Amino acid sequence: MKNPSLKHKLGQRKVKHFKEKKIKEEAKQIEVLEAPDRFKHLYKEMSGGEKARGNELPKPNRFSKSLTYREKAKKEKEKQIKQKAYEERKKHEKEKQKFKTAHLLSAKTKKGQPKLGNLMMHICDKLGVKK
Repeated sequence: MKNPSLKHKLGQRKVKHFKEKKIKEEAKQIEVLEAPDRFKHLYKEMSGGEKARGNELPKPNRFSKSLTYREKAKKEKEKQIKQKAYEERKKHEKEKQKFKTAHLLSAKTKKGQPKLGNLMMHICDKLGVKK
């Protein structure tokens, strides 16, 4: 090996494999004691009774993937429609606010000065302060 880091990685893999093998061997040596007959009925009750086998097992839903795909596509489309409506509403509100602000600021007193109340309302709106 020319690259020393590769050599190190290979060494680590061997160590890891050795550790896994050792753990598996130790697990095989451990004996699991079986429950006495007088407690076996309790284990059956705790596990939910007899295990279903053969024809009793529930059948898999063969069309679940296609249905979920359709549902995902439908939800995605609804989400896009909602997003468009939200953006349109925000845009409309912004335009409305612009015209409102322009109207307020264009209002003048008899002397030709801007109305202070309107100016203050505009500033409060910009800062997000509510009265």
